[in-house]
Amino acid sequence: MGLDMYLTKKTYLGTKWEHRNVKLKIKVLHNEKEVDLNINPKKVDDISEEVMCWRKANHIHKWFVDNVQEGVDDCRLYHITLGELKELANLCKEVIDNREKAKELLPTKSGFFFGDEQYDTWYWDDTIRTYVQISNLIENHKEIDGFDIDYYYQSSW
Repeated sequence: MGLDMYLTKKTYLGTKWEHRNVKLKIKVLHNEKEVDLNINPKKVDDISEEVMCWRKANHIHKWFVDNVQEGVDDCRLYHITLGELKELANLCKEVIDNREKAKELLPTKSGFFFGDEQYDTWYWDDTIRTYVQISNLIENHKEIDGFDIDYYYQSSW
């Protein structure tokens, strides 16, 4: 048990709308053999990808609760804008560059099974990893006309 956190990228395809002229082929390989999962490509509306996950990174979770979830910590799925992801990446970078500001800018959060509240190796590893992975996500974010891309955050404990 503990605080688990997930960032998901959802790409809208809209294959069920013929006027969009979107075709989809689904090929699944398992143990190097093709497996038919009986998925109708015309009914696949979007593709969801887990682009990042954390375990007990309570300071990152606190940022999402305070800045995206309006202070409500309820394990629901929350839409995250690309701008909000940029804010988080910039904040992580500022804290990495000015470690003495960590308690002020990106404080830890206590909670049942939320992990340590120390500003230790775990804190810094999670902050650096968050900065690097979200920066890469932003850098590789590609808007393609007709395919909306949305991001979502969800926690669980």
